[in-house]
Amino acid sequence: MPVPEANARLEKQGRFALKDFNYDDASDTYHCPAGQLLHPMKSRQKNTSGRVEIRYAARGVICRTCPLKLRCLGSNAAYRTIGRWEHEDVLERHRARMQGAGELMRRRSGIVEHPFGTLKCRAGYRHFLVRGFDKVRGEWSLMALCYNFTRVLNILGVDAFLAALAKTFAPCRCTLAALLTCIQVALATFWTNPPPMPAIGRPNPA
Repeated sequence: MPVPEANARLEKQGRFALKDFNYDDASDTYHCPAGQLLHPMKSRQKNTSGRVEIRYAARGVICRTCPLKLRCLGSNAAYRTIGRWEHEDVLERHRARMQGAGELMRRRSGIVEHPFGTLKCRAGYRHFLVRGFDKVRGEWSLMALCYNFTRVLNILGVDAFLAALAKTFAPCRCTLAALLTCIQVALATFWTNPPPMPAIGRPNPA
């Protein structure tokens, strides 16, 4: 799937975005569009999504005299800084794999977007109702199960689906019947000879 490009707001303003800076893995530096270097800062910080970023900064004396200053710096910035995720190399390898993958992207859209659209439009499922990874995973599993079950009924039909179930559970029929008999016997015994209820005495006045 495509990797969303960062700094879309900067591009709309006509300013240089992260993709305009070239990273050099050997020296751990960025080359800006003017050919100058941005070096890593010692501090680390978390962005709004909680990812730890390494900040790279240029030298202020160079940025102030740069001919591309208006396209690079904000109105109050003395030098340019950019953030790099601590695992950005994973995204870079993914971007390299996605080059020329237009046909795969079209295939993915045809396979994946239909279930998403169906769940949103028919089921009205547009957001999760719970919080926490485990709860969200369980909620999504239920929605996926409902979608898959509907697809099976649409493809096979109800009669063929019931026939497939009967064929699948045929070897277990005797086991299920024996289990059901045991449950019925246990329930009958319980209701015929219920256990004695403990006596509840009247409270003594204080």
